[in-house]
Order: sequence, then C-alpha cells, then structure tokens
Amino acid sequence: PPAASSSQPLIQAWLSGALFAASMVEVRKEFTVANDLVGCVIGRGGIKINEIRKASQASIQISKDETESQCSRLITIVGSPTAVDSAVNMINASLQCRENSASPSV
Repeated sequence: PPAASSSQPLIQAWLSGALFAASMVEVRKEFTVANDLVGCVIGRGGIKINEIRKASQASIQISKDETESQCSRLITIVGSPTAVDSAVNMINASLQCRENSASPSV
C-alpha cells in the first residue's frame, strides 16, 4: 500500500532525530587514580592524556591537588556517553599496562 511507503521517510527522519538527540546527551564520570599511577595516564609531557582526549572526543580534567594528605588525584571526564566510555576504557588500559609492567616476571 502507498500509505505505508510514504510513512517510511517519516520514520527514518524520526530515528535520525532521535539518534542526533542521543548524541547531544552529555554525561560526567569522576574517579580517582593513585598519585604514583597518574603519570601513566598523563604520559611524558601530557602526550598520553592528549591522545586519549583526541581519540575519545571527551573532555578530561585531572586535579592538580598533590598534597601529602591526598594519595590520589581526581579525574573528571565529560562528553557523550560513547566518548566517556571510550576515555574510561583507554585510561584503564593505560593503568593496566603499568600494573603489568610493574609485576615481576617469572
């Protein structure tokens, strides 16, 4: 029937609009990383964190509070759900690499 085919573009337009709206959602995730591991996330001269920012398209802030009473740094990630998830995964991978390289080899 012609009525069904004429509604097809309307459904596609609605789905496109819904996907666009979903991409506009911004989420925020915060977690802490031990001071002795934060260098793995930042990298020499900030290279690693800048790579993560560029690849994930998320905004990533790392607190500068390095007092003796604080044994960890706050990392705040803001962006689309996909960008935040991507950044978290990349940060976790950076931390895993450090933990694996710090383990004594047998």
